[in-house]
Amino acid sequence: MLDICIYPLYLSLLTLGMPSEIKAMARMTETSVDSYCSILLGYDNSAKAMLESTFETETPIQAAIYGTKGKTESPKLPLSVSMDLISLIDRVKSEIGLSY
Repeated sequence: MLDICIYPLYLSLLTLGMPSEIKAMARMTETSVDSYCSILLGYDNSAKAMLESTFETETPIQAAIYGTKGKTESPKLPLSVSMDLISLIDRVKSEIGLSY
């Protein structure tokens, strides 16, 4: 199951739509959760999305979108807030009886 990789995938789907090409690799934990994930997406209009996510080290938690007229960045999300969000998602999944 992809756990942390879902966040950058969702952003790319919102901004670029469905990709026509996918290259990906991940490192899974003993509980089948991705601790690291790297994805390269290609689109019919020649756009590319490079996505990375990890639990293995503390990294900047933000998105950057680059285009022909410059770039925009999301606000930085502190690691503690991200971890709280993941905990909340796990609790919601448990509450509704969702397990993978």
